Amino acid sequence: MFFYQLGRFGEAKTIDHYAAHSKDASELRSILYKSEERKIKGISPQAPGKFMAFRENSKKMLVLGNCQASNIARQIAAATDLSVLGMEVMNYQSEKDIFLELIESVDYIACCLLSPNFEEIATQNLRKRDDLNILFYCPMFFDGIHPDIVYWGGMGQRVASGAGDYHSRLVLNSYFAEKSEKECLDILNVNTYQNIGYFDEFDHSFKEMERREQGCDIAFRPFLLENIRQKNCFLTVNHPTQLFLNHMSAEICRYFDIDFQKTDYNAVHSTLAAGPQWPIVPEIIEHFNLAYSNGNSFQIQGSVMGWEEFIARSYILYDQIGRDKLWSMGNEGQKLILKRGLNA
Repeated sequence: MFFYQLGRFGEAKTIDHYAAHSKDASELRSILYKSEERKIKGISPQAPGKFMAFRENSKKMLVLGNCQASNIARQIAAATDLSVLGMEVMNYQSEKDIFLELIESVDYIACCLLSPNFEEIATQNLRKRDDLNILFYCPMFFDGIHPDIVYWGGMGQRVASGAGDYHSRLVLNSYFAEKSEKECLDILNVNTYQNIGYFDEFDHSFKEMERREQGCDIAFRPFLLENIRQKNCFLTVNHPTQLFLNHMSAEICRYFDIDFQKTDYNAVHSTLAAGPQWPIVPEIIEHFNLAYSNGNSFQIQGSVMGWEEFIARSYILYDQIGRDKLWSMGNEGQKLILKRGLNA
């Protein structure tokens, strides 16, 4: 209730105070919703990386994952009568007590696969808990239609390009090779894509997805295999469209035997759709006979730009850092990815 009304978890003493001054959930709702904090935050506050829909006396589901988790939770909330909370696990260390308390207090848990670094909520530890009604899934990552995307910099230290956290391998390569913006633009063609193996990423991505989902209780790969050529399922390599988010949510509910109503998934808000959308280049569309296009344009927070503008903005940002320092900010894995295209 506290999180649902104010967009944050309350401190223990604050919760105790409100509990002492309200006789039931209805009165507590009234107190919180009339508070000055709620008025300042707006009609329905939501914290970054979190989503909650609260329904009194309903069963509760917790969705844990990456940036997809809160959006899966939102789709489930729109299509079921559950109370649903979605949280990004990257906040685990700073909110460990909250995570552990939630795991003990919900009826269903959908959790992404987590390494031993996540301690109590690591997959190997949660699997030992016979008292939890839990499923494990794999967050979606597919670079078959966006093979040019790469991150630069570690988690929490991402370098920005003209499209947020995502960079173009070819644009970065051109910048490090001291090519002009026009020279960079000129190498964006079918010969380059063929030479550096961009068309191979489609099959490689499906094989990697199959490998990752072997340790999961549900698999999303079959849906993607069936639909990727006819329907746009990804805005970027790791940002599914509402169509795919809706399918992921329905599969989670089906596993728990929860009724998932048919909804207009595009009408359900997605924070991912508000973020960067990467172009699907015409050469990829033709090679894989895709039945859709996004105009070969970048879309960021409502703005639209082509490759020429993206390259110009990226070069400006890179120049502000400097080539040597920019190179040092990439990790070894990112540099290996980048080197595959250095001879383009």
